[in-house]
Amino acid sequence: MLRFRALAILATAFCVISANRAFAQAPATGLYAFGSFDNRGVDSINLGNLNIHF
Repeated sequence: MLRFRALAILATAFCVISANRAFAQAPATGLYAFGSFDNRGVDSINLGNLNIHF
């Protein structure tokens, strides 16, 4: 029973640590910090590649 509990705690710790590392590698979302944008109206248009953000 003690061995099973130790294994369960170790597996839970591994899942938490690996999920944190996977989240750190997610691509950034939103507007770029040094981009040029047209912000007239509801949307904003990236003037570099003409993507539209609502």
